[in-house]
Amino acid sequence: MASNLRLLGYNIETMAKNNGVNISAIANACNLSTNDVQRVFEGRLVLTPAQVKAIANIFSCSIDQLLVKPSSFESYGECMGKFNNSENEEIILNIIDDYIDLRESINN
Repeated sequence: MASNLRLLGYNIETMAKNNGVNISAIANACNLSTNDVQRVFEGRLVLTPAQVKAIANIFSCSIDQLLVKPSSFESYGECMGKFNNSENEEIILNIIDDYIDLRESINN
């Protein structure tokens, strides 16, 4: 699931940049803070179906188009080399995401 969240976040951020849509517009459409939208971009916040639909409406695209994996999308693990087992990559990235979320909740 986390890899799908990262893909969705990547696509939303890319579409926003390509269409000149700022974070505030996405935040307003989804009733989120701009910090939450940044977490969406990073694949660290789960959106409701209604929020995904609202974002698709902003870009005049289908929900399916938000979930298409573009050739430019790379997993975060690529910068350190490839994982021999993709399940390990998913587990490690989930642990890192959980750690970051925990640190943010402690600091806030």
